[in-house]
Amino acid sequence: MSVRRFALVGSLALITLPQAQATNCAFAPFGYVVKSADLVAQVEVRQHLPGQGREPQEMEVRVLKTYAGQPTSRTLRILGAGGLNPYPAIRKFPVGTRWVMALDKRTFQGQPLTGNVYVPHGCVQQGLLVSGSIAYGVLEGDPRFPSVATSISLGDLPAWVRARRGGTP
Repeated sequence: MSVRRFALVGSLALITLPQAQATNCAFAPFGYVVKSADLVAQVEVRQHLPGQGREPQEMEVRVLKTYAGQPTSRTLRILGAGGLNPYPAIRKFPVGTRWVMALDKRTFQGQPLTGNVYVPHGCVQQGLLVSGSIAYGVLEGDPRFPSVATSISLGDLPAWVRARRGGTP
């Protein structure tokens, strides 16, 4: 193989690498993923749990409020990035922070999770960061072209979630 052809093949591989992952996942706004999540809840990050290597791949959270679904426990383990999956990196959720998260009891491959283990729903980045009585994040927009981050008061959040789920809590 010539150097020129090798450079061309290498360049094409680098360009297409992000699309060649194990999922066909693209970022989705929070309003899009709450529609079918098993659980939508406000949680507080209690600790990061060690994974293989240096990065934590799980976190323990305490459920503060539930907006849709029923948690299996008040303390949950949430799996994060590790290998080729669409979940966000756990380090993006500092210990002590609060989030409104859309969670599932099945992996993106459809495998059921047992006990108090959940994964972030779909391809939502982190969920909504909670500060005081306000939640911040990408709430709405076309899943292919999400809008910029906005905010919603926690008082308005239950009705907002119900509306996106077709009135179903």
